[in-house]
Amino acid sequence: MKAAFATWNNRIAPLFDTARQALIVEKDADDRLVRRLVAFNEEAPVRKVLCLVEWGVNILVCGAISQPLASILAAYGFQVIDYVAGDVNEIIEAWLRGGIDDDIFAMPGRSGRRRPQMPVSGD
Repeated sequence: MKAAFATWNNRIAPLFDTARQALIVEKDADDRLVRRLVAFNEEAPVRKVLCLVEWGVNILVCGAISQPLASILAAYGFQVIDYVAGDVNEIIEAWLRGGIDDDIFAMPGRSGRRRPQMPVSGD
């Protein structure tokens, strides 16, 4: 399992469509967490989806996301965990322990998420 956390200033980017970078998180063969900061080389939002595909990501954690991009990601089989806000390191820790749906990580004005989170276990 490999997840991308859309970031801006060490926080979850408020809108994936305009995000310029992502923190890729995955477990290595020794079950250690590996983090890699990558830049989106494309300005067009739909090209960002292709970057995620190229990087081998299957989960995207982000703030808001436009419905067209969410639909494209769904067509590629991505799990999208959206309407998330906060410090990216705290979000990653919450995601790893299955607590990313806690209200403290919801974007202001949002008490829930559109899409359910897939459990972290079973990778």
